[in-house]
Amino acid sequence: MEISYFFIDICSSKVQRHHIERLETNIIKTICKLGMIFPLSFFDSMEYLPIHLLYEAKVEGPIHYRWMYPFERLDITDAVIINVFSLFFLINYLFNSMHVLFQSKKKD
Repeated sequence: MEISYFFIDICSSKVQRHHIERLETNIIKTICKLGMIFPLSFFDSMEYLPIHLLYEAKVEGPIHYRWMYPFERLDITDAVIINVFSLFFLINYLFNSMHVLFQSKKKD
């Protein structure tokens, strides 16, 4: 459970520096606890990766966007652009149709 809470904390959109320092001490203790439970053959470089992830979060900030594949980030950007343009064209269409409607009423 401690490891899942660790990943929930570092994947949040806002990570404070003093919170990262507390997470550093907690993850080291958690990995030591895992070392007491599992045999040493269980541990390879991936089990020590959370320690380095904290350094990355401390240097570069929140990591939830950096963990996305580049095409996922582009999909989000494209979706936002499409929504903005569709809203712009909808407003433009409604404005023009209202303008035409008022023009025809003035002529009558």
